[in-house]
Parts: sequence; structure tokens; C-alpha cells
Amino acid sequence: MTLPTTLTYPSNLLSNLSSVQIVDLRPVLPTNPKYTWESLNGFRNLNDLTTIVFHHDALSKASTRGYDNRTLATRIAQSHINTKKNRSEGDAGFPYHAWIRNGVIHITNNLEALTYGVASNNGYTVHICVSGDYANHDTLTDQDRNALYAAYFLYKQWLPKFRQLMGHKELSPTACPGYDMAKVRKDIASIELEMSLNNTPNTALARIFGFHTRYQDLYNKAVNAKDPNQAAAQAKLLDIIQVAIDKGYYVPQ
Repeated sequence: MTLPTTLTYPSNLLSNLSSVQIVDLRPVLPTNPKYTWESLNGFRNLNDLTTIVFHHDALSKASTRGYDNRTLATRIAQSHINTKKNRSEGDAGFPYHAWIRNGVIHITNNLEALTYGVASNNGYTVHICVSGDYANHDTLTDQDRNALYAAYFLYKQWLPKFRQLMGHKELSPTACPGYDMAKVRKDIASIELEMSLNNTPNTALARIFGFHTRYQDLYNKAVNAKDPNQAAAQAKLLDIIQVAIDKGYYVPQ
């Protein structure tokens, strides 16, 4: 599926995320003169895309400070076209579907494009990258996190068979993305909980029902050792338990 030129966030996304700017760089980024990602690898079926993968571009913020967003994205795309690591004639172009820098989400490839984001795992994955080297030099700022989480919800809504969020290093031996995926998952679970509560009518029963639904989802993840979000779900439930203890609603046995 080719993403439209004008993208909108889910209607119930929190305001600090829905205000993140989206810029479409697809028309201006360089591509290999011999092929595009689509002509090279064909078109993926939207129903096959189950996993969003978070990355960093491994370029320290200090080393790229002199470039504006579009210029740096162009340089990244050109470097992948010039590399011979994956193909003798170079990659097709920019390797991620979305790229984040300076608090802006840049759309860099169509969803159906099979790019080279994670070796042997590109048929079912959508790649979202935040600029910086978080394994060695940088840390995610609040601006980085807001844009990263906004991009997650922006893309998740297009994936009818979405199943999981992964960090690059959870699928392949690498330091990427360098930032703490356990914290990322915990933050996203908290955002999803708030969204689910905000999405219900403002009545007591509706809010209780919404909380029950979210609690059940967290519980199912927390007790499933194979669920990649198990740790985040357990942390969130422990937070809820502590609130109940503090208010005297629950006394541990």
C-alpha cells in the first residue's frame, strides 16, 4: 500500500504526540538509477506486515549538527546507494520507512517497499529510525521520544495484522537501536492505556469497562513468557497494584 501524501494520526492520540510534524521526503530522496526497492524486491502485502522495528542511524548528533534534515537524509540515502555491502550495484535507496530527526517524522519509503532494515527479517517488518548514535554517544530527548512514539502509532494504524514492536538488536546481532527497549515498551503501554480510557464515553461504566479491557490485555501479556511485551506489561500492572495499595484498596496477602 502506498501511503497517502497527507497522513493523519489516530483520533485519540495524546496531544503531545499528535502535534509532531510529519514531512514526506519520498519525492525528493535519491534512489538507485538501476532500481527502486519495489522494482528490486516486489511489493509486500499489507497483511504480511506484523512487526514494527525501531532503529538508530548510528550517526552521532554532534557529527551531523551542520546538516539540515533533508540534506542529512539525502546523504544517508546516497551512502546506501553507494555501498556494496548488500548488492554489487548498491542498495535501492533510503533503508527505513520513517526517519526521525529534530522532533520531525520523515516519511522515506512506501509501506509495501521491502528495504534492507534487518537481515533475513524484512518481509514482515516496518522500519522506524531515529537519528543519533544511542549505543555510544547520544540519549533520547523528550523530543526524540515524542516523535518516535508518534511514528509508532502513525504506522501501527495501517497494519491490520500488527503483532509486536521490536528493537533491531532483538532480531539480529547489533547494537542498534542503542536505547532501552524495555522503557520504550513501558512508555507505549502507558500511552495506550491513556488512549483507551480517553476513547470511551465519559460515564462511570464505560470507563470501568475500558479499564477492564486494558487490564485483561496487560494481564495476558504479563503471564505470557513468549510475549515480547511481557516485561512492560508486568511493570505497568505492578504500578497499578502499588496505587491500589497506597489507596488502601488492596492488601497483599
